[in-house]
Amino acid sequence: MRDVTEPSAPRRFRPRDAVFAVVVVVGVLWGINAAIEGLERSGAVSTTRPDDLVLFVGEPILEQEGDHYVTSEYGRKNLVSSRFGTDPDANWQAFLVGGSFMMGTPYVHHEHETERAGGIPFWLRHEYEEADGVVEIVNLGAGAQNSNRVSSIARVVVPLKPDVLVVATCNNEGVLPPSRLREELHQLGGYRLLAKYIAPAAGDEERSYYTPQLEEAHALLGAFERSLQEIADAAAEAEVPLVLVTLPVHLAYRGRAWSHGVAPDQAFTNPDPCIAEGVHLLSWEDPEGAISRLEQCEDTAEALRWIGMSLKQLERYPEASRALEQSVELRPRNRCRPSFNDAIRAVAEASEAICLVDLDRRAREVSPGGIPGDNLFLDYCHLDYAGYALMAREIRDGMAACGIAPPGVGPSSEPLDVARIALEEQIPELDHGRLWQ
Repeated sequence: MRDVTEPSAPRRFRPRDAVFAVVVVVGVLWGINAAIEGLERSGAVSTTRPDDLVLFVGEPILEQEGDHYVTSEYGRKNLVSSRFGTDPDANWQAFLVGGSFMMGTPYVHHEHETERAGGIPFWLRHEYEEADGVVEIVNLGAGAQNSNRVSSIARVVVPLKPDVLVVATCNNEGVLPPSRLREELHQLGGYRLLAKYIAPAAGDEERSYYTPQLEEAHALLGAFERSLQEIADAAAEAEVPLVLVTLPVHLAYRGRAWSHGVAPDQAFTNPDPCIAEGVHLLSWEDPEGAISRLEQCEDTAEALRWIGMSLKQLERYPEASRALEQSVELRPRNRCRPSFNDAIRAVAEASEAICLVDLDRRAREVSPGGIPGDNLFLDYCHLDYAGYALMAREIRDGMAACGIAPPGVGPSSEPLDVARIALEEQIPELDHGRLWQ
């Protein structure tokens, strides 16, 4: 008989032990994840951070109700509530995809029960009132998202076979797309909950007023071009006509805006002393002196902005436009960089299947000195309702030139001012502090 005081021989490693351990761990994690997702579906917990809604499409944004599609509960977290027919042959459908510019900020907000008047989708519906049959303009714009999420939404909806997909994306470019692994992990409720508590979203008081520029401009441009190409490829595969639009750029932006409830940009509230001296000279009607002082400042982006403003005051418009464009390239403040608009033009011009509508060009045409400013904009990138009406008319006419229009629709006939005045009573109170109410 063996002496029990003798040490046992070490147990040999067997592959099936490793397999068993992996199965147990995976089973436990799967159970935990399923439980978390069940609790989320019941409304007991929320695993989604606000920032996730501008990075990922984590759940279906649309769901079917009988013979209609409606915006899902998840989709309504940052999309306007929509309802449209499931049969693309029954009605003429245009899907409008993009950021807050396309959604219609600040007149339109996803928290409103219905889509309000004022944005491009609203005006485009009016433009097509004379069409034969039913026209469905589906607003799929969402605030704060960049081209990566716009591409994700476009690729979700093109299989529904709309008559046209209109894409307006270029603002909010400052973060590279998440990796494929991160996108896959984000589908798991357990991962989302873990991420929510390990890396909680910053509060409003800690946030920048504008999209942080976390990456180099050339890397952002490359990611932007890839997103545009993804949209183009998806539309081509689904045989859906694609319209790409450039975005108007507020070159003369001075920092005026309706309230967002977030901390303002320090460059406006506490400028560099050198910049402040130049701005002071400009305010005292000495643009030449302002330019001389600003040329000595180290903050190139801000110096160019105020040099551009000074040149504009001197009515040296081509020079002013160049300086202001360079400033936007260096510090966009949520605006579309001019080079990104050029990328939109390049992608559209590379394919005969893509229709280009140049809203940037149109905005310059109607602006004093060719420099878009407060004549169109309410803030850094959102237009007033008359500006949105103008852009909707441009989209209509641009699509018509490409042979894209509902049956029975011809060239624009009603003067734009007449159309706008007839509908102004539907626009919310033009008190910027009350636009969200």
